[in-house]
Amino acid sequence: MPSPTDGLQIRLATIEDSPAVQAIYAPLAGTTVRVGWKLGAWHDVAWYQRSLGTDSAPPAPPVALNELPAETIRSALLLPAGRSEAS
Repeated sequence: MPSPTDGLQIRLATIEDSPAVQAIYAPLAGTTVRVGWKLGAWHDVAWYQRSLGTDSAPPAPPVALNELPAETIRSALLLPAGRSEAS
């Protein structure tokens, strides 16, 4: 029976930013190298974060993808208007 990890090269995780959680995962931390395949070669990938506001109010409740307007999904996927996700 195949394993869910068959063929995987690397496993990445996003963890909580707290000292206790970081201590648990510190041995696994490092640069994310060779995780992006582009133009026939593996590439290192960097992640950046920028705050877009200072609102401390709780976020709006999550919305299921199938409840979003089609235009919102097209925009998020950077698809031109009138083009479906499957095309």
